[in-house]
Amino acid sequence: MWKTFIKTISNPQLEKEKSFAAFQEGYRKDVESCFGILQARWAIIRGVARMFDEEVLLSILMTCIILHNMIVEDEYDYDALEMFEVDLMYTTSTRIYERPVGAN
Repeated sequence: MWKTFIKTISNPQLEKEKSFAAFQEGYRKDVESCFGILQARWAIIRGVARMFDEEVLLSILMTCIILHNMIVEDEYDYDALEMFEVDLMYTTSTRIYERPVGAN
């Protein structure tokens, strides 16, 4: 289950290979970032994982993810007013210069 890694394309030449490599790099960064957040919060993930069985590791990881999401949801203030900043680059004067989308 965990052994199915897709190797990166070391020197992509075709457009399809370049696109795949770019998407893979983006997803890898996201996964590493999420894993770093979990490692910062849960010491059991920072420790040596080789002594655990695959099923135990999966249970530990899923438990940490669920607990993390519960903590984040609990910390969210649903009663707070949402504040939005005005985007000065998206006003009526700049919208007229946008290209029309569709069959126009």
